[in-house]
Amino acid sequence: RSFGGEEADEVAVPVERTGSGGAVGVDYAVLVGSADSADIEATTGTLHWPETSVDAEVSRSIAVPMLRDDLAEPIERAFVRLSNPTGGAVLTDVNLAYVFVGEPGRGPSIGFAATQMAVDETAGRVVATVRRSGSPLGAVSVDFDVDSLTALPGADYVEVGPGRLSWADGDATARTIVVPLVSDTEEEPRERFEIRLSSPTGATLGTDRILVEINGDGPAVTGFMLYDDPTRQDLQPILDGKRLATYAVPGNTGIRVEVRNPDEVQSVGLTVDGAAEAHTDNDAPYVFHILGDAPAGDYTLRATPYPENDLGGGAGEPLAVSFSVGDEPDVPSTDASLLHLELSGIDLRFDTDVAAYEATVGPQVARTTVSASAAAGATYVIGPGDADAHTQGHQVDLAIGATTIEVAVAAEDGEATMTYTVTVVRAPFTTGP
Repeated sequence: RSFGGEEADEVAVPVERTGSGGAVGVDYAVLVGSADSADIEATTGTLHWPETSVDAEVSRSIAVPMLRDDLAEPIERAFVRLSNPTGGAVLTDVNLAYVFVGEPGRGPSIGFAATQMAVDETAGRVVATVRRSGSPLGAVSVDFDVDSLTALPGADYVEVGPGRLSWADGDATARTIVVPLVSDTEEEPRERFEIRLSSPTGATLGTDRILVEINGDGPAVTGFMLYDDPTRQDLQPILDGKRLATYAVPGNTGIRVEVRNPDEVQSVGLTVDGAAEAHTDNDAPYVFHILGDAPAGDYTLRATPYPENDLGGGAGEPLAVSFSVGDEPDVPSTDASLLHLELSGIDLRFDTDVAAYEATVGPQVARTTVSASAAAGATYVIGPGDADAHTQGHQVDLAIGATTIEVAVAAEDGEATMTYTVTVVRAPFTTGP
C-alpha cells in the first residue's frame, strides 16, 4: 500500500489485526529511500494489541513525521516495514508500505519520464514509463493512446489502447504502458509511432508524449564522423545541430559515414546542403574529403547507402544532419565541461553538449542546492564570486517575490570555458477549486 503527504506533515500508516486470541505485537521500522534523513524521521517501535475473544479488525497506526527542508525536490519515497510478530500472530503478504513525500504547495502532475526512446524490433515490446510528480496527495488519472506515424499497427506493433492510468490518493508509484512489437524477417527502415497522454483528472500534464523509434534492420546510414587525421583516425561525431570550429575542418579533413549492415552496402552517396550531385565512395569506410577549410555557415549532410557500386540498386535508409561551422565550437575543449549537474535532486537530463536548462520549484521554496562535478583536468565555479562556489551542495537563495533566478556554472581547464545555466522558476501559489 502507498501513503503520501507533504513536507512538515505527519502521515499515519494503519496496521490492522484480524481474528481473535491472545495479546499480540509486531515491530515496525521507518526506512529511508530516496527520501532520506533530511526528509523524514526514520523511527522504530512496536505495536501492541490486547487479548480479545471477538473476531474483528482492530487498527493501530504508525506516525511518520515529514521534515521541511525548503529545497526543490521531486517526490521522494520512504518505507514502513513490519517484522517479528509475537503472541502467535503471523504477517500477511502485505508487510511493507510506501510513504511518498511531496513539496508543499505543488499540485500533482503526470508525464512521461522521457521524450523519446529507440528499440530493436527483436526486443519484443516497448515499455514507456509514466511518472507522477509534484504532490502525492489526491487521486489522479490520465488517458493514453498510441498513434501511428511511419510504423503501422498490426504490421510493426500490436495495437494497444486507448486506456487509462490511475493513482490513488498518496500513491506516486510509476506506471508503465507496454506496446508489444511485431518481429519479422523483412528488412525494414527505421519506423516510428507515438504514445500520447491526454485528459488528466486531478493533475496537470507534464511531458505528454513520447516518440518511439523501432530501429531498422536493413542497410542504413547511422552516423557521421569527422575524419581529422587519416593516420590516427581521430574521429569526432557530427551531431544534428552541433557547432564545429573552423580549425576542426582543416584541408585534409574528411567526413566518415558509418552504416548498418556494412556487408550489404557497396557504395554510399553524400550530398552537401541538398545538392543534386552526390559524391560517391565505393570503398568502406566511406570517407569523403568535402569540407576542406570550410567557411563559417550552416551545412546539411545527407548520405544514402546502396547495395551496388556507383549508387546502384535500391537505396537504403539515408541520414541527414544539419550543423554549423564557426570560429568557436559550443564546447571548445572536452576538458572544459561538466560530468554532472544537479539541482536539489531534480533530474535535469544533463548532457555535456547542452548548455541551458530550466527547472520548476514549489511556491514556498526559499532556496535550492546546485551540485556539479567537472571533467578530468577541469575545475568548475557555481555562482562566481560566492564563498562556497567550488563546493558541492552550493545553496542558491530565491529572493522574496522573485519568480525566476538564473544559476551559472562555469567549467574551466585553463584554456577554455564552458558555461551552463539553470533557470529556476518558482511556481505560483494555487488555491482550491
